[in-house]
Amino acid sequence: MNAKVDSPLYYDPYDFDIDENPYPVWKRMRDEAPLYYNEKYDFYALSRYEDVTKCLKDFATYSSAKGTIMELIKAGFQPPPGMFIFEDPPLHDIHRDILRRLFTPRAIAAVEPKIREFTTQVLDPQIGKGGFDFIKDLGSEMPMRTIGMLLGIPEADQAKFRDFSLEGLDLDESGAPAVDFEFRFNGKDGDPIEVNDLFGAYLDWREQNPSDDLMTQLLTSEFVDETGTQRRLSREEILGYVRLLAGAGNETTTRLIGWTGKVLADHPEQLAELAKDPSLINNAIDEVLRFEPPSPVQARYVTRDVEHYGQIVPKGSVILLLNASANRDERKFKDPDTFNIRRKIDQTLTFGHGLHFCMGSHLAKLEGRIALEEVLKRFPSWKVDWENAKQARTSTVRGWETLPVITDEAKWKQEQNKNRPQEKAVSNATEAGIDNAWDLVIKAPNGEQRSVVTLKSEGEVLTGTITNPEFGEQPIEGGKYDGETLTWKSKVTKPVKLTVTYSATVDADNNISGHIKAMMTKIPFSGTPVAK
Repeated sequence: MNAKVDSPLYYDPYDFDIDENPYPVWKRMRDEAPLYYNEKYDFYALSRYEDVTKCLKDFATYSSAKGTIMELIKAGFQPPPGMFIFEDPPLHDIHRDILRRLFTPRAIAAVEPKIREFTTQVLDPQIGKGGFDFIKDLGSEMPMRTIGMLLGIPEADQAKFRDFSLEGLDLDESGAPAVDFEFRFNGKDGDPIEVNDLFGAYLDWREQNPSDDLMTQLLTSEFVDETGTQRRLSREEILGYVRLLAGAGNETTTRLIGWTGKVLADHPEQLAELAKDPSLINNAIDEVLRFEPPSPVQARYVTRDVEHYGQIVPKGSVILLLNASANRDERKFKDPDTFNIRRKIDQTLTFGHGLHFCMGSHLAKLEGRIALEEVLKRFPSWKVDWENAKQARTSTVRGWETLPVITDEAKWKQEQNKNRPQEKAVSNATEAGIDNAWDLVIKAPNGEQRSVVTLKSEGEVLTGTITNPEFGEQPIEGGKYDGETLTWKSKVTKPVKLTVTYSATVDADNNISGHIKAMMTKIPFSGTPVAK
């Protein structure tokens, strides 16, 4: 569903219907309410290119020191040391300069052969299959291997680092973050338990086994801190850098690659041009970044009363700078809603502006270019398999969770000639045994655990409770039944605070089995009906 332009003007970054295509809403904001206020979530928003540019440069008024995500600012988040994207000068400049010395455009260009090798490794197995997934087969794999190589993370551990770094970006069905951000970054009482468990052990090992990777260079770099003291980075500061690189280095490029596949499928004539003339690819990537920025919204904390369009934005407010809207501002770009791989682009706000301009932009563009070059060598055309494509749901980045495409023309025509499948009928839940209670045996890493889950269905919606000796009885959240699979969520507080997701099926004997997704781990469980 796309946002309706004839409805009252309303913008909500947590609204999935708006997020599906926010551009009509953003256009109305630029025209009707260039300073917009959302009473429900108590935030302001600026959407025009000129306004967003000015605010991104004015760090004294629009501060990043409390985070650049609205949820973090609202929660009173205290950024850990070294996360310079969540800092203002002078700390920002000191910490950014350390990475700038290591992350030069020349250093990034030198890794091009390895990036191409990684891309080849993930694309070659897709040849002859009739299609592939721009996210699962390419976008989540190549960037992971690239940033893993730069940090010196062993290949066997790279997926763990990627998954942890991206955990918490998703919104649950209510629009709330699925992970406690404060605990995720700072842990309890300042002890970053999860971070130390995952990154800390590797950092300790690398300290004893130096190499030529970024991790080693961070361990050995010297700098002058804000007190004038020359020193090396602390452990907490290095962990901050690693979290930043592992997260941003994966997420931005993954979304860029997904949008490249989607937008070019929407413009097959321009896709054909690129297949014939690869010299256009660089500019095409720039246009994709303008047209569909992976990170469309930047939040800031307002440090003083400031006026926009005759209205005062009070000190202490949260303001959203809509850089994706700015990239489609008619006041800056001609025909901004038209995708054009030959467009002459002088500047966009995709990677920010001013002192917080994204240091990884060179790497993201390089990876995007190589990905498209290598895809076109193997698959000169494709169409999106919309039956199986799924948009990701976050308030911070925008893109695709899955984007399967069909590359075989004969297969595509075959799919087109099929009658559209009827909507899947949900079987009678009572007859299928879904309205029931089960004794669950959860095969956790630290031993078997037991719970009782009680479920009741109303069409496709599941309600119920889950009970165990440690947490007592809790209602399930986001329960769904699609006729085959049951899914629901539950909150836990030990050993960490997070939301876990259950996925299960019920067999003919009413026995239940499935897995729990908790952080990076899938934990199996099974259960039998509770005796009545």
